[in-house]
Amino acid sequence: STDSQKTIMANTLDHKNDPSHSNTMEFLRGLHRFIKASKDGGKCPDITEEDVFCQDFLLQELDFLEKHAKEAPDIYIKAAVLGLIEQLELNNTGNVNLASSKIFGILKCQRQIQPAHEFRKQYPWRIKDSGTYALPAAHVQTFDTLQISKMTIREECIPLRVSVLLVNQSIRRVNLSGTQCYGDGFIKLLAAIGKSSSVTEVLLKGSQIPAKTLRLLGTILKTNRTIATLDLSYNFLGTINLKTLSEGLAWNTSLQSLDLSGNNINTENAKIIAQGLKRNQTLHKLWFNRNQVDSEGASAIIDSLRSNPALEQLHFEGDDIGLSGCRSMANLLESCPNYRFLSLERTRVTCEGVSVLVEGLRLAPKICEINLAGNQIKSEGFLLLAEFLRTKQGIKRFGLRRVTMSLKNATLIARALEENPKFVAVDFQNVTSQIEAFETLLSGLQFNRNLQELWIGQTIYSNGKIWKLLDIL
Repeated sequence: STDSQKTIMANTLDHKNDPSHSNTMEFLRGLHRFIKASKDGGKCPDITEEDVFCQDFLLQELDFLEKHAKEAPDIYIKAAVLGLIEQLELNNTGNVNLASSKIFGILKCQRQIQPAHEFRKQYPWRIKDSGTYALPAAHVQTFDTLQISKMTIREECIPLRVSVLLVNQSIRRVNLSGTQCYGDGFIKLLAAIGKSSSVTEVLLKGSQIPAKTLRLLGTILKTNRTIATLDLSYNFLGTINLKTLSEGLAWNTSLQSLDLSGNNINTENAKIIAQGLKRNQTLHKLWFNRNQVDSEGASAIIDSLRSNPALEQLHFEGDDIGLSGCRSMANLLESCPNYRFLSLERTRVTCEGVSVLVEGLRLAPKICEINLAGNQIKSEGFLLLAEFLRTKQGIKRFGLRRVTMSLKNATLIARALEENPKFVAVDFQNVTSQIEAFETLLSGLQFNRNLQELWIGQTIYSNGKIWKLLDIL
């Protein structure tokens, strides 16, 4: 377990000529014995609980490698084993530099070695960057996901991750969700992502990115032509000036999916974001759930998307959009020819709002999914919804979870479901109703031969009546 022993282990694979397959297998068996002896007590009295957990993981990895070693090109075996050595180095000494630089040097000369095409199809490798596969990823050109989520990266380790992004042009997905970086770590990582010609998906959920990082991201979006998916949810952006991000959205021509949920964005900042969205013509999906906007802010976001012909989904949840927001949404449904999914969960939509929305839904040619869960819909609203569902043949998925439904209203919805038996998914979770009303509601599905998903979890239903439910289905 000494540093010198680990260096010798790393040197085992550091040859001018590639080691033979038998040598690689012998090395694996030796490493397996080394770890097992450490775990069982052996001659390593300083093993901690954290090290034992790590070694359990390593044993599983080695079992997989030994099982598939005959099918795998040597580059796979070497990259994985060297990654395991780095993990030993990290857990026993905390010194990432020695092992990482060693691995980087070894793999640098193997850049031209390409793994077998069929093996790549059978075993789509991923990188989980807990210090394990960071550098092997740099030159093994089959990795397509770099996951650095839910960890803290020291400043001296940032260059290693940056080198992966700059060198490996097969990485498509970078997951930094929940990650904390010391110093200017985020800035360096995002700069590398911006220079990459392969990264299409960037996930930054809950990373609490600082203001200067967000400004850099806005600048990157102006010129980047590959990033199609960006998740910025739960970063508390409401306290940051969003002007640079808005400008980036205005000039961007590649972004298709954007998540701004849970950021405490107020009405003033929503209007700033809306200015950028007004010029964007490529966004397909936008999540704007659980922010701090009123009906004015909601209308600003919705109205800004009316000129975007590519828009398919806009998700609002947890904010009071008001009647003015419903009118804006109805106009959006009429203006966007490719709009498919209406999601207004817990937005306090009233009967008057339902009336406005239904008029817009009738004019949306491709609408196929509706989610109005958690709204205070009364009898008049149920009547309008039932009539719409009965006559609009394109609707495939329908959600009304967390609503209160009387027997009369359940009967209206049941008739609509019965006359339009093309629904593939129906969500009635947490519906508050009498048992008779709920049975009536489900009876509308008994002749449906297309239903694939039925959600009824946490609905009040006695054990004695469950057989009646199964009979209906």
